[in-house]
Amino acid sequence: TGYFTDIKADLRNYQGGVAVVFIVIEKPLVKEVILEGNKRIKSSQLQKLIEVKTDQLLNSTQLKKDVEKIKNYYIEKGYHLVLVDEKIKVDKRTNEAKIFILIDEGTRYRIKKIKIEGNTAVSDKGILKSIKTKRDTLFTSGFFKKAVFKEDLERIKQLYAGKGYPDA
Repeated sequence: TGYFTDIKADLRNYQGGVAVVFIVIEKPLVKEVILEGNKRIKSSQLQKLIEVKTDQLLNSTQLKKDVEKIKNYYIEKGYHLVLVDEKIKVDKRTNEAKIFILIDEGTRYRIKKIKIEGNTAVSDKGILKSIKTKRDTLFTSGFFKKAVFKEDLERIKQLYAGKGYPDA
């Protein structure tokens, strides 16, 4: 049913027969989800990614997915060194859990230089104009974003395909 973390059956002698006794350990009820360590991204943004909710039974599988979603969100924002982990504190008396999502944002990669090699049909300037990735300057933030970088590689392939190089 998903309500228990452990279920055991025990047989005991009972009035000339046996009694089957089920020993269950209920999953704790989530009382609070606390984000710690996030400075650059607001808690309200990260809370939108979390599907584990208060006043519901703790779902460890979903919690791991939520931690991964937060990590991927940080990576999309340029924090490639981010570390995200969870810690669960259960009050044994009330069987209520506090979930702590621990975030170490690390640093963001800033692009200092973009170097293009091996191009002959298209100039460096032509390639640089076609991509969204920009180096860090006074007017651009220049943070490395993996998703944008992958899109840029496709843009360069399309640029070359338009010049008659479909296998670029």
